[in-house]
Amino acid sequence: MIKKDQYLRTIKSDFINFFEEKGFTVNSSKNSVTATYGTLSACLSHEDPETQYMGCYFALQLDLKSLNNKEYTIVLNRNEPGLNMSLSFSGADESDDSKLQKEIEDMRKSIVQSKQRLDDFSNETWELFIKNDSSNRNNLYSPGFKSMQELLSSLID
Repeated sequence: MIKKDQYLRTIKSDFINFFEEKGFTVNSSKNSVTATYGTLSACLSHEDPETQYMGCYFALQLDLKSLNNKEYTIVLNRNEPGLNMSLSFSGADESDDSKLQKEIEDMRKSIVQSKQRLDDFSNETWELFIKNDSSNRNNLYSPGFKSMQELLSSLID
């Protein structure tokens, strides 16, 4: 996917620039970038770019243990709210035909939403989100960051 590859290149470039500006030595390989300065190090790594992560387009691992004693999972996803998933419950007195009609209508809405997302895909704006370690399912990700530079600045500066 071209768009994902472009974002990945930009993310790595932002990471490299951020740490080089701070005097770190940076080494890059296919699936990781490591910045070192004496005993300090930061590593950004990822698996196969085609692999999705929990409904997001892509995930990266950010190891800042020697800087702030933390590791982060960073996800790349669109900055718009997720697809609306609707759950419907049928009443016991609803007929089978009525239940089936409702399921068909829900499926039709889902297909229309999916088609709209595909049509809008090239114009989507993607952002980076930090996966929160907490078990709070309502707050699974941080607010979005427009660049890796912005994300790193929020964690380190």
